[in-house]
Amino acid sequence: MVQTAAASQLGRMITRLATRYNVNVIHCVHRKELIPILTDLGAKNVLVSSDPDFVSKLRDLAASLQATYAIDAVGGPLTGQLAEALPNHSTITVYGALAGEAVSVDPGAFIFKDQRVEGFWLGNALAKKSYLSQFLFVLRAKKNLTGDLTSIISRIIPLTDLPNLAASGLGPASEGKIILKP
Repeated sequence: MVQTAAASQLGRMITRLATRYNVNVIHCVHRKELIPILTDLGAKNVLVSSDPDFVSKLRDLAASLQATYAIDAVGGPLTGQLAEALPNHSTITVYGALAGEAVSVDPGAFIFKDQRVEGFWLGNALAKKSYLSQFLFVLRAKKNLTGDLTSIISRIIPLTDLPNLAASGLGPASEGKIILKP
């Protein structure tokens, strides 16, 4: 599989799980400075989406690893690059919009490559499950909160400071989550 925003907190969780269960994942980051974050977690295949040869590298790696599934937190033109690089019959699940732009995919991906782009929102997915399935999901997630599903908290800020901080920028999201304190 392929994941975008791989240095994000969710991306790191996926990297830890992939390493633990020996799953081949192609991790995509937007800056080369983020590569060590993932390699330190055991990632073997890290690509930089801002590199000029990103699509060709992704195409070659996806073919060799038979990666036909991608999760995309970015959207915008990157979703189209994923579709261009992934093999026929692939699925891209978009769960974020970090690009701040509409997803852009060449229609040929759907017509000639039989690819699929779908959306995912956890609340909607859980609402479709039975109460027992929801309960078991929460139990499994809770069990892993101190392990593979750990998030880094970069700082805790008072809610009253948010307007001033937001105007100047909160810093790179790859540094960790920011907790707002009432």
